[in-house]
Formats: sequence, structure tokens, C-alpha cells
Amino acid sequence: MTMDEAIISTGHLDAVTYRRAADAFRAGDLDALATTIHEDVIWHLPGSTCRTRDFTGRTALLTYLREIMHRTNGTFKLQDVCVPGCDKHVLAVQRFGATVDGQQRFFDVSSVMHFSDGRQKERWFHIDNPSTFDDFIARF
Repeated sequence: MTMDEAIISTGHLDAVTYRRAADAFRAGDLDALATTIHEDVIWHLPGSTCRTRDFTGRTALLTYLREIMHRTNGTFKLQDVCVPGCDKHVLAVQRFGATVDGQQRFFDVSSVMHFSDGRQKERWFHIDNPSTFDDFIARF
């Protein structure tokens, strides 16, 4: 595929699948979310706390997401800004955050994802202001 052949679209099937996953997460429906995640998924969440690292496998990832929901008392929020995709990648531009110890914080986040067989297989996060994010996430 040449650069001219790569078509970026918010309606690309993988982008639609990712938005379905994000909607399931927002609804607290991790069973529905699991159907969009490859069994051998890898998430690369940068940072220096015990809650920021590589997560390998659907079970480990879902355990992590349950933990985040629990530790933030259900206040963790995910807001989509733009989620386009093409045959090689899905890009999610988002804001996420939570209320912890009475303090609400949101962070600008972008991530690039690869899909395999219609499910998310690998994801790399970039978080604006990573040291502030580390300080925040270490509190829950």
C-alpha cells in the first residue's frame, strides 16, 4: 500500500470496533469490551508507577481495568476527541482522568493501535505531561 492508498476514516471497521470498546468501558461492561480485545493483546502504558507498565494478555488487561474502576470509585472517565483508522492503525485522541482524594484531573492522551482479526492486538499510549500523570495515578 502506498501513502496515496492509505485512507484514514472515522468509519473504518477497526475504528468503529474501538469506539464500541470505549463505549463498553464507559458503561462498565467489561464482558462486551472483552469481545473487542485480542486474547494476546499488549498495552504499553508509559510511566514509573506500579499501575503504568506493559499489560500482556486479555485477562491481565481486564483485571487492570477492573482495578482502575474500583480504585477510582467509578470516577474514571474516558472522553473521545477523534478516533480515525485505516488498514494499518487506529489512532485514538482522547482525554481521560478520574477524581481521587477530591481532586479531578484529566490528561490529554493519544494512542496508536494495531488490530488483528477485528480485535485490538497492541496499543501504545502517549500521555501529555507524563510526570504529572505518574503522580496522579500513583495515588490510586
